[in-house]
Amino acid sequence: MYELRKSLLNFKMILILFILGIAVAIAFYLIQSAGSERKLVVDVIDVVDGQTLEVKRDDLTYRVILSGIGFPIGDQKSQTDTFEIVKDICLGKKLYMIINKEADSVKYVNLLSGGGESLNELILKKGFARYESAGVGYLTNLVAAESEAKMKKVGIWDENRDIFNRASDSNNLADHLSDALHDADVYNEER
Repeated sequence: MYELRKSLLNFKMILILFILGIAVAIAFYLIQSAGSERKLVVDVIDVVDGQTLEVKRDDLTYRVILSGIGFPIGDQKSQTDTFEIVKDICLGKKLYMIINKEADSVKYVNLLSGGGESLNELILKKGFARYESAGVGYLTNLVAAESEAKMKKVGIWDENRDIFNRASDSNNLADHLSDALHDADVYNEER
């Protein structure tokens, strides 16, 4: 009787360890699959604006938003410049798409060339846009790309950008250049 009880206890221990092993394996698989990136090949069929595109995959069309791309409030030039760049690079091309987040049928994506270069990072590195975490949270590679543009003072991070924005938004370029020069004089007098 004692031997039978001891065998049953050993069997129960082995069964418990087996079930725990399976539970750990399933948890590990779920964690791995949740963090892994899936590269999907898509055709870019339309560029709506500097951060929104329409892509096609398997005869289905999706409207997607470029992860991490945002624009300074009121800076129409950055939106227009980014739209032109995205259109020139993407329209009519096959690209890799990584879905960073999907919520309420909105896909926040990163678009990659065949060589693995990220369109999102390019836009931020060149200073065409600023990093916007809404919808996707913190994406280290995109924050680093924006930091590089800030450090180099390119695009929207150029300290003289406001002068050019005011000049390009007007029919009277001479007046705006005069205002900009006056602003520069005031700045120099204050120093």
